[in-house]
Amino acid sequence: WHTAMLLMLRKYDPAYKVLTGIRCVYSIHNLALQGIRPLVGDESSLRSWFPGLICDTDKIGDPRYEHCINPMRAGINLADKIHTVSPTYAREILLPSDIDAGYIGGEGLEKDLVAANTKGKLVGILNGCDYPGNEYKSLPRKRLAKLLVTEIINLIVSQPHVDSALYMAQKRVGSWASRKKAGLIVTSVGRITDQKISILKQEMPSGKTALEEILIELGDDGVFILLGSGDPDLEQFLTSLSGPFSNLIFIKGYCEGLSEVLYSSGNLFLMPSSFEPCGISQMLAMRAGQPCLVHAVGGLCDTVTDAVNGFSFNGDSPAQQAANLIKRFIEVKRLKCDDSEKWNAICEHARNARFLWGESAKLYISSLYQS
Repeated sequence: WHTAMLLMLRKYDPAYKVLTGIRCVYSIHNLALQGIRPLVGDESSLRSWFPGLICDTDKIGDPRYEHCINPMRAGINLADKIHTVSPTYAREILLPSDIDAGYIGGEGLEKDLVAANTKGKLVGILNGCDYPGNEYKSLPRKRLAKLLVTEIINLIVSQPHVDSALYMAQKRVGSWASRKKAGLIVTSVGRITDQKISILKQEMPSGKTALEEILIELGDDGVFILLGSGDPDLEQFLTSLSGPFSNLIFIKGYCEGLSEVLYSSGNLFLMPSSFEPCGISQMLAMRAGQPCLVHAVGGLCDTVTDAVNGFSFNGDSPAQQAANLIKRFIEVKRLKCDDSEKWNAICEHARNARFLWGESAKLYISSLYQS
């Protein structure tokens, strides 16, 4: 949303009039982050940032808060083209969000987006992924466990106090490494936010959360390794489950090298996002031959085809989405155990899928810069 300020200056400040001769594309990576600020009366207000700037609030005012600007809305209304990072997300945001139905759509800006779409200004183009041609080798369990311990210790010593999440993660790695079999290795890498975790936190009829149900189904012969950080309350939710569930290894933090190993060394990558403008984690897991279990929204819908190169679920409410996630997880686990031929075919389809930046660039040129 910060970049939308340039469009506001181009439109309303005479000093920037020269910019009106330059066509501008506004790219939306996450419509939920809108940068809403007051018009006046605060050091982060429009008047504080740009004294004397006179704007048409019909174009940039927040539709819900009368005395605020909405930079995201300004970008949508003042750009020559609006671009989202997947085709499905471009369609989803034309409808209003409905939290009860588990649907994240236009986040209050759907009317502006519909108007832009009617004018042919809204274009959804999937982000690409790099394919350097390297071999993405899965580490044996002992080597993977050793690397996990090393990186957990690095995270621990980088802080003045021992974090309980990292302490538990180190203990859980040790117990997993000592098992006779590795079992099913489920992985996940990402920000710990409502967008990524809320379906896992959904309470089921049993009184347990969806994540607890998955961990119970995974059992002692499997492990769920989750790498990420973010919202403190959600981090604590994950930490609290690592106590009763020895098959949950929650590594609170981030390490590039460890993330790459998790993409290549897991059997199933879990990505149950409530919404996903594009997503890169599923592409990185797929290129290493690890199929993904995803919520069929946004860019996840555009990259993962159920039972072909991965697995997906849906639902008409958060509760139904969580129930369908659990159901699909049980089916996927059974497939891995009972039909190795089909499982291996899905892994190969995931490995061979290509989402090339070159193709995205061609669409940028034809749909954004030449039309």
